Amino acid sequence: MANVPHSRLKTETINVSAERLKGRLSNKLAERIQGGFKLKKFDKRYHQQRKFLSLDTPENRFIKMVVNNTKSQTAQLSAKLALANAKKEIPRLSTAFFDELKSWQLPLIKMSKQSFLKEVGEHRGLKSESLVLQ
Repeated sequence: MANVPHSRLKTETINVSAERLKGRLSNKLAERIQGGFKLKKFDKRYHQQRKFLSLDTPENRFIKMVVNNTKSQTAQLSAKLALANAKKEIPRLSTAFFDELKSWQLPLIKMSKQSFLKEVGEHRGLKSESLVLQ
């Protein structure tokens, strides 16, 4: 599986009008288009399959899990420290420390909002070592 990167190619079937068809057409599809033109059916749509590379890879799932876990754990740490600091008469932690924690969270929040991560599924562990992550 690791040596077959095209196994992540997913097929999508779309209905396209004849004027929007691109690239090389199969003989069967070309005959159907010609038949449609002979019958003066210019608005007819034809099935066309296209393949695209999916972003839902084990490596991307791992990265999404790391970003989400680190973001939530940093937020929990910051909340617990703020609560503990508020209970003391004299605060031991400065506002500069909490600002630094927030500055650590900002890139994680920005990364978790990336549009490509919405397509990536949940991490369920790696079956073998990933050369990409190494």
